[in-house]
Amino acid sequence: MDAQRFDLDEYLMLTGADPKIRKYSQANLELLTALVARHVSTVHYQNYDLLTRKEILDMTPGALLQRLLINGRGGMCYETSELIFHVLMEFEFDVKRVPVVVLAGMPFNETAPKDHNVLIVFLAGKKYLVDVGFGFNSLRRPIEFNFESTEEKSLAAGEEYQLLCAEEYYQLNFRLRGDWTSFYRFERPMNFINFRESIDYYHNLVKFPGTTTIRDSVVFVGVVFEGGRFGFSCDYDTVEGAKNFSLLTVKEGIAKSQKLDVETFRETIGRHLKLDIIYTDQNNIIRFS
Repeated sequence: MDAQRFDLDEYLMLTGADPKIRKYSQANLELLTALVARHVSTVHYQNYDLLTRKEILDMTPGALLQRLLINGRGGMCYETSELIFHVLMEFEFDVKRVPVVVLAGMPFNETAPKDHNVLIVFLAGKKYLVDVGFGFNSLRRPIEFNFESTEEKSLAAGEEYQLLCAEEYYQLNFRLRGDWTSFYRFERPMNFINFRESIDYYHNLVKFPGTTTIRDSVVFVGVVFEGGRFGFSCDYDTVEGAKNFSLLTVKEGIAKSQKLDVETFRETIGRHLKLDIIYTDQNNIIRFS
């Protein structure tokens, strides 16, 4: 298959979508939910390529399909979000891109790059937040919010969300150990961007002159499955190398964290993605290559 050509039938086959899905005559909530659920469970998140290569990758639909699904490599937020954006457009959904700033429990920094990207779907007079690329915390289904007043919604056991509606911004929060912790923030009114603008934000993230967590400091790999999720992570430093390898497993709202050695980290990730973690170990300093 030509890497630059997008084939919707192949996408649906690779994500395990119901064969009847092509028979839908118009966009509806059932279709939206099915597409998002299958995408999240098969297009896994990883920022390993971003952290180790820091290269601008081809973001056209055909190239994304080839890299993320056919090659089974998965990708970071701008990649997986852009792929499902194109799929939703194929089904004539009214969908918009929105750049956001990741907070991850930290205060908002006005100089930070837009290091994440979400989608808003307008359907039957309602608005739905779609986020298929937030590390191992991707939303397994679209969430309906009114975007007028603060609301709380639950998708599954242990997956409770709050959209805080402030005067000048929206903030998505997640309930963690009984308290709300911030995920990310975006402008109010929302700033809808086109493909070219999205690519500019992506380029800025890759080439940002400062330091960002997703590009420089932590490797994340996220796998979402029915009833739970896996989250692989490790810290990374250009001097001290990679350390603190761990796996977070969440099933039916119960979280369990375990430490891993680098080889187990590599092998376990390889069971879910065709992603070969290449490393060297010299004097107990582990470096990715």
